[in-house]
Amino acid sequence: MGIGSTVNMKWVYRVVVFVVIISAINVSGFRRGAVVSGSAEDLLSRLSEARSLLSNEKVTLMKGVVGVRRVKVSRRRYQDVPVMGITGREVALAVLDEQGKFHIVRGVKRDNQGFETVSQGYLLTLRRENGINSEFVSINPPAGRVLAIKYPVSNERGRFGGSGEVIEAIYTPYSKEIDGPEIVRQGLKVQSGLIDQAYERLKARKVYSRAFAGRLITEVVPRETLQVLLINEHIDPSEFRSADQAEGLARKVLTVIGANGRQAYAYSISKAGARGLVQMIGSTYGLLLKRYPEAGLTADFTAGMSDPVNAVMAQVLLCDSDWGAIRPRFEVGPEQVGPYLAAAYNGGVGRVLSLLANEQEEWMENPDLNRRPSQTIARRIAVRGRSRRGRVQKRYVVKHYVVPIFRSETSKYVSQYHWIKNYLEARNDEGKRGQVEVRK
Repeated sequence: MGIGSTVNMKWVYRVVVFVVIISAINVSGFRRGAVVSGSAEDLLSRLSEARSLLSNEKVTLMKGVVGVRRVKVSRRRYQDVPVMGITGREVALAVLDEQGKFHIVRGVKRDNQGFETVSQGYLLTLRRENGINSEFVSINPPAGRVLAIKYPVSNERGRFGGSGEVIEAIYTPYSKEIDGPEIVRQGLKVQSGLIDQAYERLKARKVYSRAFAGRLITEVVPRETLQVLLINEHIDPSEFRSADQAEGLARKVLTVIGANGRQAYAYSISKAGARGLVQMIGSTYGLLLKRYPEAGLTADFTAGMSDPVNAVMAQVLLCDSDWGAIRPRFEVGPEQVGPYLAAAYNGGVGRVLSLLANEQEEWMENPDLNRRPSQTIARRIAVRGRSRRGRVQKRYVVKHYVVPIFRSETSKYVSQYHWIKNYLEARNDEGKRGQVEVRK
């Protein structure tokens, strides 16, 4: 073989090696991209897989001394008695790594004291404490996503139904790592489905409105109002400071709904006792049972709030009932009634009637948190003074005070209603424009 042919063979060899390297890089890049893209597109199916992996894990409540109570044991003798309570929870989490592989990570979540990873070789931390919906960050595996948690929920006195002391709940907590367009769309789909089912039941049972005589309740209460209320109920007012935050905070709620479906917020109970997806209290639910017997609400409050369709039905009934109280004082159409029903839902319809009595309804359309609606009230108070003879005597005088009509929480709630409504309308408009472009 000559020198020329040897040189040519070397060039051929170099070209072949170069092509192989380029192909390997492209294939590797394609595969790496496929894992990330596929995991985003298939997130909902991976959520089901994560829940299945946690089904056989055991989790428990940790109990210990949480305080001391001083008890009287005799006439002059007291004794300090330890108070037992929940000190922490053993939990298990399903973490999806960058390669699409699941890892079961166990740890101890101490109430308001952080999280300790127990499984060797892993490290998770808390980004935000919020009970079963606490937000976790995966440091190892890096960029991991927590898709599910198995969490022991205290069922003391059967507050969630059943006779067991502990419910080993499997749930998907919010994290920004799973917040994406697909799961938000799923959240809107689940929410709309629950509203549709609630309306179908009420229509089938021929429940008539108390606000508009002769009309079915499903023809009266706007679905859009319910959609906003279901989001507003689960946003922390301390986080919602301006309209610019509406999208991010609404996406959080929709992510939880999309990931958990009918179980979303099933274990949420406020300090006031409001529970579940619609955050309703027992006394309000009891009034609706009596006022709308034809609606066929579940008689037991706990069971009723555990069924999200039944809970949304109760929300529809409450909106109709509040509108029925507002309408004789002030005629407001379905396009404008939302803020009024939001204020009544959060602070009671009596305060809305006070606002109308003071002719401050313009505030509802454009709420200014720096100028909350107020009213002047008169109170008869006792004052002490001396008579001409020097005797101390009590007499009554009337004093006038200017007080806010709404609590600060309710004023904020009305503002949040507008912000969320604007976000959802903007999102719908974008969706419609996208459909038009696709048709073109």
